[in-house]
Amino acid sequence: MNRLVAALFDYASLGVYTTGDIVHAVAGSDAARYSLVKRALADGDLIRIKRGLYMLPHRYRTVEVSAHTISSMIVAQSYMSLESALDSKVLIVSLANKLQIPKCSNVVGWFARCLTVDYGGPTENLERCTSVSSQFVTVETQNHVLRFLSIFDKSIKGFNVEEIPGEREGKRKAFHIDALHQGLESDDLIPIPLQEESAGTIKLFSLYWSLLPALKNGTPLFIDKMNARLHPLLVRNLVLLFTDQTLNPHHAQLIFTSHDTWHLSNKSFKRDEIWFTAKSDSGASVLYSLADFKDEEGNKIRKDEDYEKNYLLGKYGAIPSIEQIKTILPDYQGG
Repeated sequence: MNRLVAALFDYASLGVYTTGDIVHAVAGSDAARYSLVKRALADGDLIRIKRGLYMLPHRYRTVEVSAHTISSMIVAQSYMSLESALDSKVLIVSLANKLQIPKCSNVVGWFARCLTVDYGGPTENLERCTSVSSQFVTVETQNHVLRFLSIFDKSIKGFNVEEIPGEREGKRKAFHIDALHQGLESDDLIPIPLQEESAGTIKLFSLYWSLLPALKNGTPLFIDKMNARLHPLLVRNLVLLFTDQTLNPHHAQLIFTSHDTWHLSNKSFKRDEIWFTAKSDSGASVLYSLADFKDEEGNKIRKDEDYEKNYLLGKYGAIPSIEQIKTILPDYQGG
């Protein structure tokens, strides 16, 4: 048995030892202790967990060392045991990010940078009408927003922007924003509070602040219910924005949900760009791509198929089970 191992046995039967434990267990100079540690590691009488932390091999251990003890000593002030960390419900990428594995940290960072918009949420849209970027007070930024909105709504000619006084700790500054409209038979501009504009105008205004960083930085943009309260041609224009290489030079991705079947077109999307969500009787949802879908004969979907027609016929699944609405009145029997 190595002299160092014998000294550690006499010191304490811990199984795991720090540099401080070795200093207390072995007398002599630091150089002498370093030489003993180096020899023990070479002979397999000691295992280095990390710098300054060592473990005795199984043949020398008189007590079993728990995974919790090791993990707590690896990461200071960490109480996450390896057993709980490797539970089947724990995402491996999330765990690897906590352990600071570079490649997995990059994956987590990619998701953290993704932009998400609840495009059908009135609360979020109202918040975005007041808590906009502080740059919006500049005429240059207002003109950029105006040009964007004028593609869909030419009635807005400008904005009045006033900061709302008050403490907003940890939040953006709040502004009162009026949209300026041209008066009828007049050169006067009529102010209308932005939150009193149509739902579609408010949504487009709120979307601008997510579109801008997405296209500028090549960031994926997730939008829930993008079709809500917008004309189909407006939605199509937004989709084309991301497919135009001159307008989207950094290859930002648009990922959105919709109930509009007109999106199911082989002229607008490739098969692997169309995904369906099918809900089972138990309420669980299954996500699958049109590119992976096969018919009853095992053939993949052709590129020239009429996706919208075939979907409505139920060929691709993901069709809700709906019965005819006969009444919503509790005592009405029909007749």
